[in-house]
Amino acid sequence: MPDRMNIPQQMLEGIRRFAMQIGHWRVVLNITTHLAQAAVDQWRFDGAIFDGDKHWLEFIEPLGVPMINVGRLGSRSKALHVTIDDAQVGRLAAEHLLQRRYAHFGFAGHGDIDFSIEREEAFRKAASGEGRTLSVYHQPMEQFPQARERALEVWLSRLPKPVAVFACNDTLASRTLAACHAAGLNVPADVALLGVDNQQLVCELARPALSSILYPGVEIGMTAGKLLEKCMQGQRVPQRECRIPSAGVVARTSTDVFQYGDEEVGEAMRFIREHAHEPIDVVDVLAAVPVSRSVLERRFRRVLGSTPLREIQIAHVNLAKSLLKQTSLSTSAIAERCGCRYGSHLSQLFKKLTGMSPSDYRNSLDIAG
Repeated sequence: MPDRMNIPQQMLEGIRRFAMQIGHWRVVLNITTHLAQAAVDQWRFDGAIFDGDKHWLEFIEPLGVPMINVGRLGSRSKALHVTIDDAQVGRLAAEHLLQRRYAHFGFAGHGDIDFSIEREEAFRKAASGEGRTLSVYHQPMEQFPQARERALEVWLSRLPKPVAVFACNDTLASRTLAACHAAGLNVPADVALLGVDNQQLVCELARPALSSILYPGVEIGMTAGKLLEKCMQGQRVPQRECRIPSAGVVARTSTDVFQYGDEEVGEAMRFIREHAHEPIDVVDVLAAVPVSRSVLERRFRRVLGSTPLREIQIAHVNLAKSLLKQTSLSTSAIAERCGCRYGSHLSQLFKKLTGMSPSDYRNSLDIAG
């Protein structure tokens, strides 16, 4: 009895995939709280998947059937809990923003909600280091009145610039973006901004488009289905909670800025990112940056611990990752769009930098939702 109104579509897809595999499930959907009692009276349920909403418990708990909570929040029940790995989310956020070489960070979240607190703690730990600062802004998890929006503007205005801000979800990221605009701050030049959930419409309709950490909804739904089946078969499930990792960050314009502290390295990296769709090499970079090859390579080693050639390869692979995530193009078609002349060249480069083939990478995204 999954609650279709509150369980995200990706999670329902995961439940659907498992139900198709198992074959003998009969699933009742379209259950809302005001119809729950009628559904309970009409059907004999063997198990339930719900979203952590306490209003469900008065209908589900008296049934005495196995229950799986897939909500962001826990519940008063003893149901098994399947959710995203919030600590890993915080670490992914720090890794993404540290790669852009920021020294100042901000976290916008909810101080009264467990998932936000856990993401904040992991982000704080992973982003800490000598010379780095972190400022935190909390809003209660409720409707955002105008006064709180103004408080968010003031907080953003007072942060040292440039700063990278991690918001605990896309909803708060979009509000933070609006507050930046209201405060006259440029995103990403003044404030780089990263959210969580990768809600495509929210992220891609924003200006600039919001970078976001992927939510593994399909895998959460499939895992919930597997655990519920085990429980309904009387099998013992040792863990009370199952944390599902995210597949990574979908980088968009809101974090498309890097802080290098070296003008030539910065200019070279901007050229590499802007031309990642072309078959460029180090000679092309040198034509855009007025220094010798030995000087540029020395500065790359000092600032990035890398080389211009390796950064070109990374840019090609990062663009390929984005196309693998967002399109159904073949490997050869993607190779043409990310600066590699042949699909085999892309596959070799992709395997060298990620440890997996492009097809394996795409399959991992399908599993993670």
